[in-house]
Formats: sequence, C-alpha cells, structure tokens
Amino acid sequence: MKKGLTALYRRIDTEVDKSRPAGVGNNGGGTTTKIYHMQRALPNLEIINNIEDSGRVSIAEILWFHGEGPDHLQRRVDDWSNLDAFKILMTSDVELFRLNGALREQIIDGSDAIACLTQYVEQMFKAFTPKAQVLYDPIDIDMFKPKTCGTAPVFQKDREIYSAGQITLEKNVQMIAEIFDAIPVEANLTKSYIGGRNLWAGNNRPEASAKLEADLSRVCHRLESEIPYTSIPERIGGIWGYVADTRYDFSSYSMTEAMACGCWIFTGRHLMYDERPGKRFRTAKEAVELIQSQLEETPPESGVINEEARQFVVDQNGYDAFREQFKHIVGGIGLGL
Repeated sequence: MKKGLTALYRRIDTEVDKSRPAGVGNNGGGTTTKIYHMQRALPNLEIINNIEDSGRVSIAEILWFHGEGPDHLQRRVDDWSNLDAFKILMTSDVELFRLNGALREQIIDGSDAIACLTQYVEQMFKAFTPKAQVLYDPIDIDMFKPKTCGTAPVFQKDREIYSAGQITLEKNVQMIAEIFDAIPVEANLTKSYIGGRNLWAGNNRPEASAKLEADLSRVCHRLESEIPYTSIPERIGGIWGYVADTRYDFSSYSMTEAMACGCWIFTGRHLMYDERPGKRFRTAKEAVELIQSQLEETPPESGVINEEARQFVVDQNGYDAFREQFKHIVGGIGLGL
C-alpha cells in the first residue's frame, strides 16, 4: 500500500543528530531544523531521500533536486514531473530562481502547490504561478519560549544581544561584526555569536569565513560554536536582543527562535518584511541607533519581553498553526491530521 505523506530531502540533511553540535559531518542550519520540527508537527510524515519511496502526498524541499549534483538535476526534475502524487514544493530563500528558466518552469508546472515560507515569498511567486500558498516554518513554541524567574510568571532577560548562523559572506556576517563593534561600551551589552564556519557540509569561501570569524572574535564577548540544537532554547531564552542580516534569505529559523523567546528583533530588510514584528535596518549605524532606542524603552531588567514577536510565532509558526496551514494546502486528502 502506498505511503500517505512523505518529504524528499538530501541525505546529508536527514542523517543528522540534533543532540550533537552541528559540523561538517552533522549538518546544521535551517533545512535540518525544518525536518526536526516538521516530523513533530506532522506525526504521519516520513522523511525520504529517494523519489520512488514517495507517498500519495509528496513534499519536496527545493534543495533535494541538487542532491546528486548538477549532472543529475534534470533527471530529478523529470522524476518530479512524472510522479503520481499530490506534490508540494517547499521553497527556501531564492534557490528556485537560481535554476535556469526551463528547469524552474518544469518544477513549478509539475507541482500542485508551492509552499512559501513568508507572505513576501508568496507575493513574489504569484508572479509566476497561482499555486503559491503560505506555509510558515513550524516550531515548537513550548521548546522555544522566554525564560522565567523560577516558578513565578516573571520574565528574566540578560543584558545580551546575539546573532546566529553559519559564518559566511552569504549571511552578511560582516554587517553583524560592524554592528557589534559600533555598540558603545556604555550600553553594557554582552555581544554573542552562536555558530561557526562549518555548520553544514561545504563552504565555498573558507578563507573569507576565516576572516569573518576573526572579525567576530575581535568584537564579540562570546563566540560559541559547539552548542547542540537541543540546548539552544535554554541558551537564548534569557537573551534580550537578536540581530541578523543576510544576502539571500527571506526568513531564518534562528530569527523565528528568537521571536518565540520574546527577544527584541533587529534585522536587515531581506529577513523581515512588514509582516513580522521587529526593527529593520539598512546600515550598521541605523541598527545601533535602533538597539540603543529599544534598550532605553525596554531595558532587560524591566522584564518586558517582545510579546508581539512571541505571539506572531504562536499564531503563524506553532505546530497547531502549521497543521492548519498544511491542511488548507492539501484540501480533502485524508492524512489523519
């Protein structure tokens, strides 16, 4: 009997142990985090690597098409087009737009739905196809939540601001280093970066990443790269602020985690857009001004958290919300949801 619900991912993304620190042999990052949470949000979901194992409803992460290298890309696209299933393509940043037009159109034509991780991405894909629908990344809102003082419902935030992710040019880490460097000493903020050069297999510019890591080491109080994913909620639950930028991403799991923890959010415009609560910056100077203004308004010792950001994640990214969005996409197909 054919399986019900399956999701296609690259093997390097499925053979991961989230209880160990990420690295070359244990991929980290948003793709493996999505797998981690999707399997909990959709208990009937089976993660697979090979298209012949697909079920009646088949999800494909766009990166799966590259799973065997460029020489096999066309074959995988053809297999997807010919698959007899209800097919959902999951988009990640601008990966689909990096393909040549013919391949991109074939993937879109072969899909029954295009699952977009933000409203902005949905609007962008609507220019190509009416199949685009929003499906926010799922996250466990009981796992990621603000830190409280003992049993009392009082929130506890440290005078700390952080960023997270692989240290690469693509993540615009140079901007983070500039922001951290420009935060004045009198702000009394501990500056932390959670991540390293090799959170997943492959780094196209190792020399550039080494320089970025050196820049971060110079401006950060803490540079942490050996934290297992399952330990991240405890680490960030009590942090006051989160700052990040990127060159290509339209969303970020590290940002969603920070929002769920009630951190004050400061991001470049690429990551945020108007649907998400937070302060958006274009330059390091503007980011520092926003951080200082927020510090004056809601200092960590006040116990005031970013309730708006937390509520957004509860409403849009929580498992219940994710399941409702997913059911809306698959319609009347019986999956026991």
